[in-house]
Amino acid sequence: MMIKLLVAEFARWIYWHPWRFFIQLIPTSWSYRLAVFAGRCHYWFAIGKRQRVLNGLKYFFPDANESILLRIVKNTFRNYALNSIEIFLYPKLDSKKINRMVHYIGLEKLDAALHQHRGVILAHGHFGNEEFLMPAIGYQGYKLHQIASRWNPPAVQDTFYGRIINAIRNRAFRYRIGYREQLPVTFHYIDKPLRGAVRAIQNNEVVLFAADGRESEQWLELDFLGQRARFSPGLARFAKLTGAIVLPVFLIREKDFRHRLIIEDQMEMNDKDDTTIMKEYIARLEKYIRQYPCHYAKVYWIEPSFFIQP
Repeated sequence: MMIKLLVAEFARWIYWHPWRFFIQLIPTSWSYRLAVFAGRCHYWFAIGKRQRVLNGLKYFFPDANESILLRIVKNTFRNYALNSIEIFLYPKLDSKKINRMVHYIGLEKLDAALHQHRGVILAHGHFGNEEFLMPAIGYQGYKLHQIASRWNPPAVQDTFYGRIINAIRNRAFRYRIGYREQLPVTFHYIDKPLRGAVRAIQNNEVVLFAADGRESEQWLELDFLGQRARFSPGLARFAKLTGAIVLPVFLIREKDFRHRLIIEDQMEMNDKDDTTIMKEYIARLEKYIRQYPCHYAKVYWIEPSFFIQP
């Protein structure tokens, strides 16, 4: 067990040290091609993850043959590698670079919502490269906020090897937090009260909110992707608390590695209960997952506890 942990943490060290420096030195187009190769290698070597993704997809696509599902699995690993590379590009980003990397559909809906002076919640799932929404929106000049978590990585008990593993994990965690905090976004971490996020809405600003939240003390058990899954009611409650306009947003990776950002029509809150609101969001999310399953299927290995086992 310890040997497996050491191998995994050595890979993490490679990722955050020589790999990071190398990716930042080479042209962006080269880095994407290397990421595709890394994703292909990950697919072939991560047998357990590959099988979990395949098993999960069978619930949502029960009539699909296995060759089609395996193609989705391969593309899931490909997209995950591309997402992982893009964090290293954050220091290179600015408004001009973003406009070359992202095609926008529906920004006028965001502008129209802000003209109502109620603040806006951009509701996203962990679909595509959800973190890339921050530079994609922030570098368009909007006052952007992100509700996020920052839990320290789990520690290994105090042994010689454990200290090495903990040191690598903690340094990688600091790098990751530091890179995303360079972006034009204000973070509101859930380990503290979210008064700042509420004030942002009151100031008619934009808050990114992960609607398929992983962090909660309360859960709604809802139908999702052919299974039962645990959803936080946080989106519904935050929207009703603040009176903000809720616009679902989705980021789709194109074949040329660029992104298409789609802002959908607003969700009507009215007097709906939490379950009804979340079911309506799930219906929109599932529509995109059905079209682009490789943008979401990473959930089957990253968050297996998200689903309720039969």
